Amino acid sequence: MNIFDIDEILRTFLQFCEKPTLARLARTNKLFSDPALDALWETLESFSHLLKIFPPELISWHASDSTPPKPTVNHLIVPRDWKRFAMYAQRVRTWSPEDLSYIEEPVVDHIAFGRNPDFILPRLTHIEVTASTVSGVHLQTLILCPTLESVTIWNQTPNVWSTRAMNTFFRTLSDRAPNLRKLTVHWGDGVAVTAPFVDGLSDMFSSKVSVLNSVNLWSPNCIDAKSFCLLSQLPCLTTLHLNLINMEDASTICSDVKDHASTFPALQNLFLAGNIEQFYKMLRFFGTARVMVSLGFSVREYPTSKHLLQLLGSVATNFPGLRIFQFNVPKEEIRTQEVNRLYHLNSEQYHLDLTTLQPLLTMRNLAAVHLELGVPLYLSDTDMCVIGSAWPAIEVLNLCSDPYCERARAVRPAATVQGLLAVATACPALQHLGLFLDCSIGISEDALSSVNIVSRALINLDVGRSWVVEPPLVAALLSGVFPALKVFQWAGMDSPDSWTSNSAAGLQFAHSPGWRQVFDLLPVFHAVRRNERRALSAKGDEVRMFVD
Repeated sequence: MNIFDIDEILRTFLQFCEKPTLARLARTNKLFSDPALDALWETLESFSHLLKIFPPELISWHASDSTPPKPTVNHLIVPRDWKRFAMYAQRVRTWSPEDLSYIEEPVVDHIAFGRNPDFILPRLTHIEVTASTVSGVHLQTLILCPTLESVTIWNQTPNVWSTRAMNTFFRTLSDRAPNLRKLTVHWGDGVAVTAPFVDGLSDMFSSKVSVLNSVNLWSPNCIDAKSFCLLSQLPCLTTLHLNLINMEDASTICSDVKDHASTFPALQNLFLAGNIEQFYKMLRFFGTARVMVSLGFSVREYPTSKHLLQLLGSVATNFPGLRIFQFNVPKEEIRTQEVNRLYHLNSEQYHLDLTTLQPLLTMRNLAAVHLELGVPLYLSDTDMCVIGSAWPAIEVLNLCSDPYCERARAVRPAATVQGLLAVATACPALQHLGLFLDCSIGISEDALSSVNIVSRALINLDVGRSWVVEPPLVAALLSGVFPALKVFQWAGMDSPDSWTSNSAAGLQFAHSPGWRQVFDLLPVFHAVRRNERRALSAKGDEVRMFVD
């Protein structure tokens, strides 16, 4: 018996073959033909590949210098024209993102009126819709079928016509895809979103037997009070991402929820983007989700100590068993001049320290905490000891390693190498650590001679914009205390210009040249440490043999 006679083994083997190989195997014999064709057509990169299966006298192609060739249907499509098309279309499982601007409305009309009663891609499970043109939206609306499990919609620059067409798309998707489990919507900056768009999207959440378990609305204005109320009652929803940016009062979308004690029964992962002042007004509507595992927030301004303390207090009250917490101020999304001006006007209200984090320290189950605040988090070595004792089981900890605020770049970190060692010692399961440190003090050659291993679990260290003066000493220390360290990161590592102190980037990332030296020296010192440990181990074995 040939091992390829076992269908599972053959299909697993074909997953590792490239397309030219699959094409040759499909022409080899009956044993390989069907499985190879399934693998070859499993992911559809362009709908034009299917259109070219039609007889050449049916569809002609017109080339252009600036755009892809455009198809033209020369006469009505009749049932016999679909026979060869269907043989390949039934193998497609995933339709990758594709710009369908080459598909014009007459082609869509011919496909709509001439198609067989069956679905065009009857086994499609995943589709990424690039809704850049109305004709493209209409074509992909035709494609929707009951086997769909995941739909992602992308349009970075939507217009009024494509937005209007999405109402029909959503309503059709709601009717045709009862097994849909994941929905993701990226619709630009939300300016083009209209009431019909939101109404169509709400239809997706109206089924009481829905199996949707992941909803990601990444663009603003995609949700209103009605759709939020429907979302809150979805029985299988475990992951929810909402963009509330530009919403003056986020609590208004919760107005239709009458009994928040029964909302979001299965929710485990929640991510909100918007205004920090609005977040804690909404959290009570998610507070009944006692199975909440992960909670994240994203804002476009530096958080004040008052608002961050209020938010963290609400988090600790509503989700005491939380496992993962993150708060991000993405550098690429903030209005740099505006937020820096506000920081300069009253820097005291942006003073963040251990007191701000106090509510989080009461949550003993946390396994991951990721804070990127844009402004420094003032933590001393003593504070690092407190944090380590509060979260002994923590595995991922990033305490604002990269405070990129221009007005705060001259601020000297309070925590030193001693704080780094303290938190690593107190948290034996810690694998990823990000800190803003002053590594210019607290290290001497005498201290290096007596250094011991602090953590064998730590594999990723992010020092961000930490200060460093003597890179060789720092590299020697890190190689000794963290023997398993594999990934070392710092602010400016992706910008080679920052590795020299006399460049513009070097001035922006003042300590990047020093950390580059540490990065280069770490493998050398790690090798030296390994040889030292081997020598000590061999010496110990000799002593034991002599004693025996």
